[in-house]
Amino acid sequence: MTKFAPIVAGALLLAGCAEKPAPVPVPPPPSPTPRVFEITATDFAFQLPDTIPGGWVTLRVRNDGRELHHGAIYRLDQGKTLADMMKVSGPAMPDWLVAMGGPNAATPGGAIETTVMLDPGNYVLVCEIPSPDGKIHVMKGMLKPFTVVAPATEAVPVAVDVTVKLTDYAFEFVPELTAGKHIFRVETAPGQPHEIVIARLQPGKKAEDLLAWVDKMNGPPPIESVAGGTTALNAGRVTIFQAELTPGDYAVICFIPDAKDFKPHAAHGMMKTIKIS
Repeated sequence: MTKFAPIVAGALLLAGCAEKPAPVPVPPPPSPTPRVFEITATDFAFQLPDTIPGGWVTLRVRNDGRELHHGAIYRLDQGKTLADMMKVSGPAMPDWLVAMGGPNAATPGGAIETTVMLDPGNYVLVCEIPSPDGKIHVMKGMLKPFTVVAPATEAVPVAVDVTVKLTDYAFEFVPELTAGKHIFRVETAPGQPHEIVIARLQPGKKAEDLLAWVDKMNGPPPIESVAGGTTALNAGRVTIFQAELTPGDYAVICFIPDAKDFKPHAAHGMMKTIKIS
């Protein structure tokens, strides 16, 4: 077989030359990041476009008022309108009013943002924080209806490193919170809608002090700043927000009224003081 070796080698060489080079894999284009929409909050109104493209979007509330404000987003299903929403009373929400989450909450002069998934449909942006006189801001006209249309391109939020599950009545963090900048994925377990507020406390203060202050609003709040959070979120919905936690004590709290007794969920134990070191 030795005398056939050059022939075989030549055939293999020709075959190799005839083959086309393997194509170089082309990486897929990077996914676009969520669009950012600026919302200006004042005492007591929102500035937001009447129509925005949906999908994953980041809503940033800038507070130009003198009171705390947030941006709670509700989707109106089943052909319901803003007039129908204003007739809703009592702690339990109807099925057609879907809590989608939103930025929660911006201190005067500050800004806060949350990334949410918005399907095409009709929505209302409201502020449900109370004033010192006891009236919630939406009753003072702080609401803005808007329409969501299909996006031209899909967006993907950045990767998260902390998952928060909201249950009746607790917060479950995986992993546990540490100092540094984190991206939180928030989801609500089957049950009632919930929210999360992470606020840096004044020295010596606890989450219970924040709950007491919200009830009376006497004097300055017992917090230095709001690190991040999301407004009311129905089961099955997801929001994403970023927060930078520096060493200190933080309140983690839910103020959503309970469906049975209308007391805030914090009064049912849905609050905690966390020390970040």
